[in-house]
Amino acid sequence: MVAPERWLKSWQEGRIGFHRDEVHPDLVRHAAEFLGDGPHRVLVPLAGKTVDLAWLATHGHQVTAVELSPLAAKAFHQEQGIDAVPEPAGHYTRWRSQNLDYLVGDCFHLERPAEGPFDRVWDRAAMVALDPERRARYLARLRHVAAGATILLNVLEYPEGTAGPLLRRWAGGGALGQRAGGQRGGRGGLPELREAEHAQEGQAQEGWGGQSK
Repeated sequence: MVAPERWLKSWQEGRIGFHRDEVHPDLVRHAAEFLGDGPHRVLVPLAGKTVDLAWLATHGHQVTAVELSPLAAKAFHQEQGIDAVPEPAGHYTRWRSQNLDYLVGDCFHLERPAEGPFDRVWDRAAMVALDPERRARYLARLRHVAAGATILLNVLEYPEGTAGPLLRRWAGGGALGQRAGGQRGGRGGLPELREAEHAQEGQAQEGWGGQSK
């Protein structure tokens, strides 16, 4: 992750302009294709306090969230009115509630659950939060814990060699296979890579990493 201490400091100082108060529109837009044959076991890496977690859980999916900041975990549960007691769980602190395991710790420590791999991954710009040197390792970790899963990926595209100024947000789907990055091409009706919107530099970079959580 790019400067984990900076991410933790952002939560400590309340600099979380990337947070959305509503369910992510790309998740809603592609719900039928991505989740229609569920319920599923959904992994949400670098989850923050996104309301997507509650939305997925209330729709009957078994959700696992992974987040570095304990403040994000506490805020999520308080704002959603979820009564969960944190407990040690290996490399993580786990907050467990109905249909949701919220794990606080480094996403690179995640292991395949005893009941089997995740079959869906909702990457809500987690890829964007990683520096390029760690993205291959991130994909390898996803293939380990979610082999063969369908992934809905939301990313920002930067012009080569720049940090802006014009970004494009994409949402697309595919399968996590043996090749880095999974297969190109849709799965179950999901588009290969769909240009969702254009964003000016100030809008796209409102939060650290350009995330829209």
